[in-house]
Amino acid sequence: MSDSNYNVYVNRGFTADEYDNISKYEENIASPSYKEYRKKWLEYPKKQILGKGPIHIDIDPTNFCNLRCKMCPITVIKKEKKEKTHIMDFDLYKKIIDEAADLGVPSVKFGILTESLVHPKIVEMVEYANAKNFEDIGIVTNATLLTEELARRLIKAGLKKINISFDSPVKETYEAIRIGADFDKTVNNIKRLIEIRNEMGSQTPLLRVTMVKMKENEEERQLFKDLFEPYADRIAFLDYEEYDEALAAKNNTIESKAFENFACAELWQRLVFDCHGMVTPCCSGTIYRDFTWDFKELGMAAIWSEKVQCLRQAFLNNNWKTIPMCKKCINRVADVSAVKEGKV
Repeated sequence: MSDSNYNVYVNRGFTADEYDNISKYEENIASPSYKEYRKKWLEYPKKQILGKGPIHIDIDPTNFCNLRCKMCPITVIKKEKKEKTHIMDFDLYKKIIDEAADLGVPSVKFGILTESLVHPKIVEMVEYANAKNFEDIGIVTNATLLTEELARRLIKAGLKKINISFDSPVKETYEAIRIGADFDKTVNNIKRLIEIRNEMGSQTPLLRVTMVKMKENEEERQLFKDLFEPYADRIAFLDYEEYDEALAAKNNTIESKAFENFACAELWQRLVFDCHGMVTPCCSGTIYRDFTWDFKELGMAAIWSEKVQCLRQAFLNNNWKTIPMCKKCINRVADVSAVKEGKV
């Protein structure tokens, strides 16, 4: 397929981010092999190149989060499903990483919908991935559990990036959004992480702090920058997309010629693993779960090259609207205007 025939949605996740290939944010860790990995991340979806394995894997080491943030899907999901708390078995984790390494996967990130620092062996998980020579090892966290001891251990273990979700520079607003969190304690955790990183003479983990844009914090962006610019390597502002039935209905009615020839980049980039070893093909899959496969039964190679192929083919044949989770995808709708303007 030619690049010009398809509007390729390049997702906005932590590994993709909003920058082109290597940004100033990444310069300190941009080895030749890292640059090659970033090049594949951008080029493979556009040219429909299918690698031996995914370019990146996401792992939720647990199904639990210690907060109940008002804008987070996990808050709704937990209320609906009442799922028992579970943490990933470490042997299962090692099997995932071993197979990923054998397939040449260069990147792993912990945390999609849950709080990774809850897992009692999160440091060992980072350490194991680092020993397998992964180019990119990241964690998404709310930082409420990021003690000084844990920060030191994660740095020593080889963590490359840490993405901290923090939605207001104002104590009252922050604690109203991130229910269960202590503003002062969390800010101190973030500051100490970077102070400890500097004391240890390390360039990593790179720190990205994000704020979800909502009506509660719409006047606080400059204050947010002022608070974190002395510490963060990158500050990002994300759009707020609700997770509810009304949104799903809205998404199903959206029609746009810009999506007549539309290929979702995630199907050529990543796989997502939950704490039980169930695999979905993308971020939306973690919410809607229309397509899931058991890693323990099938293995990563078969899931990547065989099971996800039906979804790729649906996009290439312009039949993606027959896939419920793709019709409801929050990220797709958020990027309609960008696709129309030829930005992706």
